[in-house]
Amino acid sequence: PLLKQSLETAREKQIEEVFPEIFTAQILEKLKQGCFVNEQSVVVKKKQIIYFVDEKPVASWFDITNTPLYDHEGRVTGVISYFDDVSDTINARKSAKPLNNLNELLTQHNDQLDKARAVLQQLIDSSPELIVVVDRDLKFMTVNKPFEEFVNKSRVDLIGKEIFETYGGARVTPQVLLLERVLRGERVHIRVNPSIARPDVWFDTHYVPLIVN
Repeated sequence: PLLKQSLETAREKQIEEVFPEIFTAQILEKLKQGCFVNEQSVVVKKKQIIYFVDEKPVASWFDITNTPLYDHEGRVTGVISYFDDVSDTINARKSAKPLNNLNELLTQHNDQLDKARAVLQQLIDSSPELIVVVDRDLKFMTVNKPFEEFVNKSRVDLIGKEIFETYGGARVTPQVLLLERVLRGERVHIRVNPSIARPDVWFDTHYVPLIVN
């Protein structure tokens, strides 16, 4: 319904033609700079979209996460946009009455977050490259299937654990020192470096900060 036209009609069109009310010149410039130049995720918050369901207009609010899409050589070739419907949260804030259904709204929002996580996990699992996401404390947030196969560990056994807890020798590797630069917002590319998990295997590695504005 958001497209207001068929997928075939929208295919090959500029995104500002399909979503003119969202992807304005200012936002497009932000996307180009963020995703293609800085190779960082760009989040557009609280954008209202009016679309039609059964010929009736429906106004919804969305947070839109735009993430760089890489090819097998590590080049940015496009952008993946995920629309998270936050209408319930926006409408709840606007309402002056007490929210008797707050738990229901929270449950719905958590369901949406779970769906978003599932979509993002499918995206990184589809990549042939090894992908690891860690937080500021260097704890595993998620990994993809190729990484699970490489280290012979399930993501369930890794998520929430610190890198050093799983790989004690990581403390003295150059990669960990470089991660400090990444946590300050810098993108780092290391050519031909040994794996922390298996030092006998060497990789061409990209460290990319995940920044949400």
